[in-house]
Amino acid sequence: MNSQFPSHQPSNRQVWTTVDLSFGEHQVRGWKLGNGPKLLVCFHGYLQTGRTFRHLFPHAVKDLTILAVDLPLFGGTDWPADHPTLHESYLLDLWKKIRGTFPAPDPIILGFSMGGRVALCLQQALHDPIRNAILVAPDGIKSNFFHRWVMHNPLGNVVVKWFCDHPAIILGMVDTAYRFRLIDKFLHRFLRGNFEHAHQRELLLGTLAVYSGPALSLRKLAKHTEGKVNWTIIWGRFDQSLSFRLADRFARLFTDTDVYILPAKHLVMEEKPGAVFEIISRKIGIQFDPKDR
Repeated sequence: MNSQFPSHQPSNRQVWTTVDLSFGEHQVRGWKLGNGPKLLVCFHGYLQTGRTFRHLFPHAVKDLTILAVDLPLFGGTDWPADHPTLHESYLLDLWKKIRGTFPAPDPIILGFSMGGRVALCLQQALHDPIRNAILVAPDGIKSNFFHRWVMHNPLGNVVVKWFCDHPAIILGMVDTAYRFRLIDKFLHRFLRGNFEHAHQRELLLGTLAVYSGPALSLRKLAKHTEGKVNWTIIWGRFDQSLSFRLADRFARLFTDTDVYILPAKHLVMEEKPGAVFEIISRKIGIQFDPKDR
């Protein structure tokens, strides 16, 4: 699992371009790279956009079209104020729009962190799940008490809102935890980033409201996808946001799963882009000219 991987140095110099994926009343932006016969659809993490995947794919890859979607509330994708939460119907309509725009056979999905949970929810909603799914440090594998309380309990929402109204308290707690080395630099920066400024706190509250919608049951999903989906999980061993041990938990439920643990933290695609790229290329069967290496 931890073998050496060559550097990621594709030679095709095409650039990312924007794509309109709007449907109904929803304005959705996508980012496209390449024009190959294989389609890879990417979902980003919290506080990111589809452009995040430029770290992994700085240039076009032979035989591959890459589509990275701005998820609701992020980048160029809006969310109507009168829609309280995101439901499976949104994901199904979005996927229908993607498939209508890019009708390549056997598409692959890639989800990072929050986008990993979105990918899992999409798989659960589809009658015929996507055959190849790649999850990078995905959220959604373990729904602990705190997560359920914050996302689905009205009192939990009130508490988070109170902290957003009194940010100095939680910022002090975060700084203390970092001072005593209870959290690392990345998690400290991430938590401060959520509460330090008013617009960040507003985005946090909006994200908690919108993404509390899709109910995910891993046991039901495992039964739904059994024998139909090849899963790949990539995780950073030093991830303090989501423990890499959750990968083993997932693999016990989903038997057709390959697990790769890399020496990285949560942002594994940025820290180890070459290794992640090599894993993905092997999984989806992309062939490269030796001179591209």
